Amino acid sequence: MRQFLLCLATFILLLGRGNAQAPSTPPTESNEEIYAFHEEPAGHDSVQISIENPKLQRGQWYSIEYCFHAWKGGNEVYNGFFEMLRTHPGQLAVYDADRKYLGDAINDNMHGSHIGTSSGDWFYLREGNYIGAKISFMLGGSGNVPIELPPGKYYLQLILYKAFFSIPPASDGPMPTMSDAYSSSGFNRYPAARSNVLEVELSDP
Repeated sequence: MRQFLLCLATFILLLGRGNAQAPSTPPTESNEEIYAFHEEPAGHDSVQISIENPKLQRGQWYSIEYCFHAWKGGNEVYNGFFEMLRTHPGQLAVYDADRKYLGDAINDNMHGSHIGTSSGDWFYLREGNYIGAKISFMLGGSGNVPIELPPGKYYLQLILYKAFFSIPPASDGPMPTMSDAYSSSGFNRYPAARSNVLEVELSDP
């Protein structure tokens, strides 16, 4: 009974925090609908990305630099440095020349064991401050971004999930497991913010 009441209280608390929390049911839209192309930055505060050289080769590793500014108030931020072995709070969306969504160039190229989630994965970013990191990615490597991408023009955009702006679990509650993090009910992958769009040119090695 005590465990039930604790879970109920936690649910009410999370419900009261609004859109930053994970949905109670899996999303019904397809990825193409959820992550459809948007030309302009949108959503929560300000997200910018840049790349040193937009001329890329298929199957090679590159990196973008991202920066998130908290202009509209402080935020609890999850995995703001996009640590590779932790569940990512966003994706580097890839679009073809016709602006069709192809997949995520970051998460689908991660290899190795994942690190379990802990309260230390969140920190408070005060209003006016910013966080940034270099994020490695590959086009034409593996995962749901097609391996045999033809040479040509592509677009990249960093999408931060609502999970990026989530709050850590209660100190006396259980940490989410990796299975929770990778399920729609436990890790909110709906877009909360979008960066500027980068145009890149892909060629054969």
